[in-house]
Amino acid sequence: MSEEYEYYNNAVPKEIIQQKVNFINSRWKELYDLEVKYGDEAMKYLFYVNAGGAATVLAFIGTSSEIKSLCLIKISLILFAIGLILDGILIAFQLRRSGSLFDQWRKDANSYYNQEKKYSEIINADDARSDRSKIAFGLGYCSFGVFILGLIFGGFALF
Repeated sequence: MSEEYEYYNNAVPKEIIQQKVNFINSRWKELYDLEVKYGDEAMKYLFYVNAGGAATVLAFIGTSSEIKSLCLIKISLILFAIGLILDGILIAFQLRRSGSLFDQWRKDANSYYNQEKKYSEIINADDARSDRSKIAFGLGYCSFGVFILGLIFGGFALF
C-alpha cells in the first residue's frame, strides 16, 4: 500500500478510510468487551474467594471449641469479611460510575442535538470522564490483598 495511504488525510480514498475506520471501531469494541468481561470476572472471583474463605473459617471454627479462641483464626475471618465488603463497595462504585457516565453522555448528546455543544466538545468530555478509575483498581487490589492475608493468617492458625 502506498505510503500516502498510511495516514488519515484527504489524499486517501474514502473506501480505504472507511475500511480503516471500520477496523479501528471493531478492534475498539473487541478490546472494550474484553475489559468489561474480565472486570466482571475479577469482581466475581473476589466475591467467591473471600466468601469461600469466610465459609471455610466459620466451618473450621465450628469443629472445635479451642479453635474459637485462636486469635489468628479470628483475624483470618475478619480479613475475608473485609474482602467481601471491599468487593461489594467495588460493585456499587462501578454501578454508580456507569450510571453517571450514561447520564452525562445523554446530557451531552442532547446538547449536541440542540446545537448547544460541538461534536468535538462532547467527545473530548466523554474521553476525559471515561478514563480508567484508580478507585476501582484500588478496591479490587485491596480485596485481593486481604484475601491473601486471610489465607496467611488462617494458615498460621492451623500450624
